[in-house]
Amino acid sequence: MVQLPTGLLAGKSALVVGIANENSIAYGCAKAFRALGAELAVTYLNEKAKPHVAPLAEALGAPVIMPLDVRSEDQLDELFAAVKARWGGLDVLVHSIAYAPKADDAPTAFFDWLEFAGGYVDGHAPADRVPPTRPRTVADTEPNG
Repeated sequence: MVQLPTGLLAGKSALVVGIANENSIAYGCAKAFRALGAELAVTYLNEKAKPHVAPLAEALGAPVIMPLDVRSEDQLDELFAAVKARWGGLDVLVHSIAYAPKADDAPTAFFDWLEFAGGYVDGHAPADRVPPTRPRTVADTEPNG
């Protein structure tokens, strides 16, 4: 196994979405990022999931631990506001949730937010940038030819 330098991610921020328990791939990612020096933001799906996820996030010293149902634009707004307030942007995003809409035309607000947050990830978003309001569909997320 490759040994990475301990401080490789020092001063970096990482948002980890999708930790369900200590066996989650997302939790393994969060542990690795923390061991390499990153600060973490960790989300949990709902109050039922919180007792399983929050203690793991707390053990990793995550300063941001919040609920996130990616179908909720309000929760997305709150999460990205907290991330922006804490770090000004993101360096790493782990999307490890297992949500799949039943219909191809189901809204995917998370994809809108990934597009919107991209400006904050690279640190060059104008201060007056507003999040998208038009619901997107799976068809809108097809790769460019």
